[in-house]
Amino acid sequence: MSNVRVRVQLATEPGCEDCTADVLRITAVNRGEDGVRLSACAVLSTFGLRMYLAPHLAYPVTVDPGDWCTEWVSCAALARELEARGYEGKTTVVPMFVEDTAPANRALRAVAMTLLWTGGRMNRRGIEHAGEPFVFDTRRWPVQPV
Repeated sequence: MSNVRVRVQLATEPGCEDCTADVLRITAVNRGEDGVRLSACAVLSTFGLRMYLAPHLAYPVTVDPGDWCTEWVSCAALARELEARGYEGKTTVVPMFVEDTAPANRALRAVAMTLLWTGGRMNRRGIEHAGEPFVFDTRRWPVQPV
């Protein structure tokens, strides 16, 4: 049974020495006893929008027990995506990683998740591990005309 914790923080773009570009650094920490295979990172809005932005990791990613992986999302890109869908200003969003599960194991894992609740949900893509909701303000990263 996996026990993935998702955390988010505001940071600067990894690997960019002269950058001042803000990113959301989303980290999945495997606190379970087995390796976890992650297939995607997304940002969810409380109004139902699920945004899979350009990944920086080569998915699927296996995270061993006690290990972690980090994905990042440009704040400007996230602001553009939200504004393109009609949302401006402050909105609550939730970082999430999707655990890739083999189809044969999904029913068993869904039952286990219910019995040993870890904050995840199951859907056709796999088990969703969500972090704490936070307020994202699109006005902080104004969208530049192309």
